[in-house]
Amino acid sequence: GCNVATASGSVKLKALDDSTVWAVGGGIAVGAAASGSGTTGAVGGAVATNTVVNQIKAYIDAAKVTSAGSVELTATSSGTTTAVSVGAAVAVSAGAGAQAFAGSGSVSLNTIVNTVAAYITNSTGTGKGVSAGGAIKLLATDTTHVIVGAGALSVGASGGAGGGTSGAVGVSVATNVLTTTVSA
Repeated sequence: GCNVATASGSVKLKALDDSTVWAVGGGIAVGAAASGSGTTGAVGGAVATNTVVNQIKAYIDAAKVTSAGSVELTATSSGTTTAVSVGAAVAVSAGAGAQAFAGSGSVSLNTIVNTVAAYITNSTGTGKGVSAGGAIKLLATDTTHVIVGAGALSVGASGGAGGGTSGAVGVSVATNVLTTTVSA
């Protein structure tokens, strides 16, 4: 075990995660046809994902700590995780019986698993324990910021002698999955 002692002042132990994580995805598709019976299609897609697994711990384990002042253990998670995706598709057709079809999609996903803890363990027995002239403080906080966005744009346009047919579909999904354990 370890032995830490202060004649004056406090013992302070801090663990901090303030990371910034970004995922950005983008995709575009363009289709064009002209003449005769022009038919065209375009499909665009994008995916942006983040998976963050953190363990932020401030602890005393099987040690002897003696402080003239306080003993303070602080564990903090305050990072930012962002996922943004945009998919786009444009299809244009001109001519007799023209047909244009466009489809786009995007998916953004943040998965965060945080364990934030401040603790004292294995503190009994010879050469172990925590004593303080002031307070013994344990603090654990998780103020992680999570941002997610997804968008899709689809355009289908057709024209020509005898009319035309066009269609467009856009789909987007944005999801956050957070599993956080905070203990002090």
